[in-house]
Amino acid sequence: VYQKGVRLGFYANYVQRVENLNMEEIAVDLHGLSETGSKVCLLCFLRWLKTHQDVLLRPGTPNVGVITGWGKHSDGVSKVRNSIRTLLKSGIGRPIPFFTPEGNPGKFQVYRADMLHWLQQFEQETDIILTCIDKEFR
Repeated sequence: VYQKGVRLGFYANYVQRVENLNMEEIAVDLHGLSETGSKVCLLCFLRWLKTHQDVLLRPGTPNVGVITGWGKHSDGVSKVRNSIRTLLKSGIGRPIPFFTPEGNPGKFQVYRADMLHWLQQFEQETDIILTCIDKEFR
């Protein structure tokens, strides 16, 4: 099902939102997706960032946001949030440093410098990981 979704461009719709932002925030919104769907979408978003690193180099570029929700519709425990936290910590080959902004427990943020460092320092490894993921979900 997820492979078909990637082939049909379903997750690209979530990532394309980023291109239309007025640079107040670079983010992907995972609300309404399943745990697995949110992982696939985040990986598509990272693939997009990898190929559009110039967006992160612009002066005044904000941090990168990953909006998960805090579990309002899940009795205060967001399975998506927990799943994405695990993925950011270690599920992409190397951890991506992130934090939860004060007053917004439904969001993770990555300082843009940290995201650039992750994308550039581990460029070859990141390419391999994201290519494998790409193939897995085709």
